[in-house]
Amino acid sequence: MAGKSRFTRLDAFTKTVDEARIRTSSGGIITIVSLFIVFWLAWGEWADYRRITLHPELIVDKGRGEKMEIHLNMTFPKMPCELLTLDVMDVSGEQQHGIVSGISKVRLRSQKDGGGVIDTKALSLHAADEAATHLAPDYCGDCYGAKAPANAVKQGCCNTCEEVREAYAQASWAFGKGENVEQCTREHYAERLDEQRAEGCRIEGGLRVNKVVGNFHLAPGRSFSNGNMHVHDLKNYWDGDITHDFTHQIHALRFGPQLPESITKNLGNKATPWTNHHLNPLDGTSQITTDPSFNFMYFVKIVPTSYLPLGWDSKRSPQDHDGGLLGSFGQGSDGSIETHQYSVTSHKRSLSGGDDSAEGHAERLHTRGGIPGVFFSYDISPMKVINREERSKSFTGFLTGLCAVIGGTLTVAAAVDRGISHPARTMSKTLSRVVFVGNIPYGLSEEQITDIFSSAGKVINFRLVYDRETGRPKGFGFAEYPDHDSAASAVRNLNDYETMGRKLRVDFSNEGGTDDNDFNQGRDGLSFSAPNTYGQTAPAAPQASTLPPLPPGKELPANITATDAISRTLNTLPPSQLLDILTQMKALASNDPARATELLQQAPQLSYAVFQALLLMGLVSPEAIHSVLEPGSGVPAPQAPPAGFLPQGVPGYPPAGAINTPPVAATPYPAPPQPVYGAPAPAPAPAPAPALGHDTDALMRQVMELPIETINTLPEAERAQIMALRAQFQQQRR
Repeated sequence: MAGKSRFTRLDAFTKTVDEARIRTSSGGIITIVSLFIVFWLAWGEWADYRRITLHPELIVDKGRGEKMEIHLNMTFPKMPCELLTLDVMDVSGEQQHGIVSGISKVRLRSQKDGGGVIDTKALSLHAADEAATHLAPDYCGDCYGAKAPANAVKQGCCNTCEEVREAYAQASWAFGKGENVEQCTREHYAERLDEQRAEGCRIEGGLRVNKVVGNFHLAPGRSFSNGNMHVHDLKNYWDGDITHDFTHQIHALRFGPQLPESITKNLGNKATPWTNHHLNPLDGTSQITTDPSFNFMYFVKIVPTSYLPLGWDSKRSPQDHDGGLLGSFGQGSDGSIETHQYSVTSHKRSLSGGDDSAEGHAERLHTRGGIPGVFFSYDISPMKVINREERSKSFTGFLTGLCAVIGGTLTVAAAVDRGISHPARTMSKTLSRVVFVGNIPYGLSEEQITDIFSSAGKVINFRLVYDRETGRPKGFGFAEYPDHDSAASAVRNLNDYETMGRKLRVDFSNEGGTDDNDFNQGRDGLSFSAPNTYGQTAPAAPQASTLPPLPPGKELPANITATDAISRTLNTLPPSQLLDILTQMKALASNDPARATELLQQAPQLSYAVFQALLLMGLVSPEAIHSVLEPGSGVPAPQAPPAGFLPQGVPGYPPAGAINTPPVAATPYPAPPQPVYGAPAPAPAPAPAPALGHDTDALMRQVMELPIETINTLPEAERAQIMALRAQFQQQRR
């Protein structure tokens, strides 16, 4: 493990070893669900980042001398085109009578005939089909007392019926059907008018007006000015057997150019009224009346509007809507799109006035008189709306939202997991029949632990947990009782029970203790491994082995064999630790002979280490081993302990070594005294070990009882040593 860096204490993300983590099925399901939620919300964040929205701004309109386009498409099913006139007036004093430029009149059949289109006529004062080409070159028609119009084909003459009508309009005279007017008689004006009385008319097209307050209207008869009054010649409207009225339908009416489809498709529709501010509110409007003297009025409030597309400032278009063709897109010089929104209110009344006797009308004064028709009065707002296209969020905002989605989802998932798993663990712990036993001394066998815990009740099973890598006990295990009351009694009475200088730690098991993995991994799942001191890699265990794999060996220095390394390692251990090794081997052979046999088969170096430990402890003489070895066999005999003294443990402290204490928390020891190095003291006389004889005899009996088949599977050197020891013990028995 690398040394600690100076930044270690600054680490805010503490790590947990994998063995200490508890994984549950509910946690896995919550993880999968949370991942789906994270992906779904992340996709929503991405879609929101890519979404283009309109950001409105309100400014003062500083435009001057601008023009405004009006585009209309209206149908009058009971008004012939010959009688319908379009006029425009504004507060600047400009009046446009009988507008013909940019407007088309579409003749429609009567409603009883289906209302189909008869023909379409683009209005012009001198249409090609009306030119008086049959007249003599020197012909000059009479204007009947009026002044010839300035735009007449032949200056000072009225050669057509239309020119006579225009001259009368300029003179503010009524014209009628043109009786006794030679030009109208020649062109059959009266007959043509009578033929169209049952027809309808559709007005479509556009006109350009000053961007000031004004109005435009569609009314019957020729219009003209009489002093300061704007009047219409209604004689032809009232004459005839067929009654006309101003029932109408507004197909489309907009102020300003049409927005491109790329913009309108993203702005909303009538199904979502909170987003239809860009739509024209009068589109599709219908009004019905049977009264020929009826007046419809629409009061329109126009708001100039600019649309700035995404990246509009990088566009440069020389086309300006004031100079472009009528009906073209209002592309500004900076790439913006100039148009207008509007709101509208309407009013309608009869020219004959209302019924004064009607309920609620006594306090009203009804206006009488006027001109029948459809009137549009418009007012221009001094404020301007700028709709700027922009992303709903920046890329930084997208990253922030993405991190918030991931962190928030995982936090909520963790809270849900705790809410599900914690009560389950608490309930399992409360009703558990298995108790955890920690801080177990190494010298305490499973039988002794079972005897201790039998005082609280009958122990069904006790499992001591071993390390998977080293095969050594971890210092804790699990005791199973037949009922929860017995387990609770053990936790209550045996916690802090002292044995062999250690206090046992007893508590309910979180995992229940019934799974082999729990017994192998323990309560906390922690494992501690010791280095392999054999100096070589252990051979692979058989396929059917139940033992964990041995840890990898260490690289040996040059000219050092494995047996020499084992001998040198054992020479550095104190007698207490050697005794601990032999005791554990004896306990394993007593409790689980099959496991001990399998361990010796898997690790033949252990056999050599055991015999070497016996030599170091003085339990077997070197002469006895050498006497049974065949000369020239090449089998290395266990080495005798060198002269000098064996390192001793410090009194009151645990024996030295990497794996001689269990991995449990205990009362910390004070600092041990430092060893004094120098010349070795004289070797003391070997002390008798009567207490060890019985244990050694039992251990050697286990070795003597090894089957010949098992011994034959060992390497040649170890097999020779085993056979030599067997021969020696057989000779001693004789």
